[in-house]
Amino acid sequence: MLFKLLQAGLRELREETGLNLSSQNCVGGNVKLIALWESVFPPKLSVGPPKRHHIVVYFHAQLVEGLTASKLEGSINFDPGEVDACAWLDRNLVTSIAKCDDENVDSSISLEHLPDCFRAIVLNADGKQCHAELPTAPLFRVHTDKEADKERVSTGTKFALQQFLNLP
Repeated sequence: MLFKLLQAGLRELREETGLNLSSQNCVGGNVKLIALWESVFPPKLSVGPPKRHHIVVYFHAQLVEGLTASKLEGSINFDPGEVDACAWLDRNLVTSIAKCDDENVDSSISLEHLPDCFRAIVLNADGKQCHAELPTAPLFRVHTDKEADKERVSTGTKFALQQFLNLP
């Protein structure tokens, strides 16, 4: 079953981003399941009844030497119906995103040490991929009933990032 989930995940990655990876691209052929998250939209009944429901599967793998972000970036080819941006985020930024948990909002988290923007690959108005600087602020938004449709990193993804950060 895990193998089928991995194959489905790699197929989705290829279909949506053009990145054609396999377990052979990972150190020791090792890919770990780090989280499963039940996702419902809208995320709270106070916003309205569920319209979508699915399970999100999160994997982690260390890519083999030489298979770097810069090398992979040249292979990215978005499916415009599925993806409009992607980015490689450093561990410092990922750690800060993971700390902005929707359930346990920690107002003591300081974001001042983080850049205002990060580099991403986006689709421009003509549907062509290009580099752009995107604001980091939406990465730290938490869900509120009043702002249910605001762009943010999902609770499930924040949970998966926390699991990633706990890996040895």
